[in-house]
Amino acid sequence: MFQSVNRLRTVLLVAVASGLVAAWAAGLFDLLGDPELLRSKLLAMGPWGYVVYLIAFAFLQPAGVPGVALIFASTYVWPKPVAYGLSLVGAMLGATLGFYFARFIGRDWVSARLPERLRKYDERIASRGLSTAFFLRIVFWMNPFVHALFGISRVSFSRYAIGTLLGYVPSLAIAVWASGSVVELLKSQPPWRVGVVVGCIVVLVLLRRALVRRRQVRKL
Repeated sequence: MFQSVNRLRTVLLVAVASGLVAAWAAGLFDLLGDPELLRSKLLAMGPWGYVVYLIAFAFLQPAGVPGVALIFASTYVWPKPVAYGLSLVGAMLGATLGFYFARFIGRDWVSARLPERLRKYDERIASRGLSTAFFLRIVFWMNPFVHALFGISRVSFSRYAIGTLLGYVPSLAIAVWASGSVVELLKSQPPWRVGVVVGCIVVLVLLRRALVRRRQVRKL
């Protein structure tokens, strides 16, 4: 039993390390800063472009890269139906990797960092894993801590995966078609205007994080 767990732990560690090294060697991190170059490269790769995107989604999203950014990238490169299928598969791969990482590799590290707002669902997960997975995916969506919360729980992977899939299907559809419309709008705008919009979004995100931290400090 312990040998099989250790073997799986080793396989997962090697897979994570290999995926990140492969992404770096392929210049994927550099491409993320140049949307047009990323689009042309992925389209030129044909079906292999799908594989590269799915690998990137599977490893980057659980590591903290916002899932909405990866979805946005897919709608920039491919038609909406294709982007939706790829985003759904990529999101499920990321949720799976995050789940198994928490269960077999980083249990103590994850447990020490789980937000209190998610810890309160622990008992509910134990008794109603599938419905809780669905509910948390609707509320918190692709939050990596949701992957981790189920990974350190006693719920089976099958219940977690089914609940996650049911939560992702409608929410990702909305995200893909909404972001696709935004992409089409941005393509028709001059570069300076796109830069202003992106800058405003970044400022708002940073402002929200600062306010959240300030509230947490006050509670302490």
